[in-house]
Amino acid sequence: AKIQKSWDDCVIVSNHGRKASLIPLIRDNEKVFSILGKADDIMTLAGKLVEYGMNDVTMYMGENLSYESERILHGCPKQFTGMKNEPLAVVMVENHAAGETRLNPLTNRGDGEFIRGQVPMTKEEIRILSVSKLNLNRNSICYDVGAGTGSVSVEMAVKASQGYVYAVEKNAEAVELLKNNKKKFMADN
Repeated sequence: AKIQKSWDDCVIVSNHGRKASLIPLIRDNEKVFSILGKADDIMTLAGKLVEYGMNDVTMYMGENLSYESERILHGCPKQFTGMKNEPLAVVMVENHAAGETRLNPLTNRGDGEFIRGQVPMTKEEIRILSVSKLNLNRNSICYDVGAGTGSVSVEMAVKASQGYVYAVEKNAEAVELLKNNKKKFMADN
């Protein structure tokens, strides 16, 4: 109410007492609101938004709400990097480009969308069938052993947008490709 924003189209989550990635939610939704739980949460979130190239989002942070020391700030992610917050703070992030950055969990990424290099990649048809057979939900926890380029990991991360994917890979070139694809698809989870 203090920032005069409507809540009816806002995704509301809590990071108090748990560690959930907000990046996929921010990528896919115009407004995300979260209760934070640690003094470095705003700085960490801002750093990740910058890392994933989401510099155009607007962040609102509120702490000590209704107290004399109340503080409400807003700005771009770079303005929040290095900033500490009170442990029980709240954040709302507006992504007006959500229509462009949203990854639909019902569609699949084609082979050509992934950064490839010389590392083997699970082909699109096999990837679609394998991930579909997992019957993932948004809170699933998944493991991709021998993750290669990360194509299966990315697809699982999109479907389990509030869960986690653990990608295991020993080939150094593949690890770099996996990191690049994670960044490209903003699959922070």
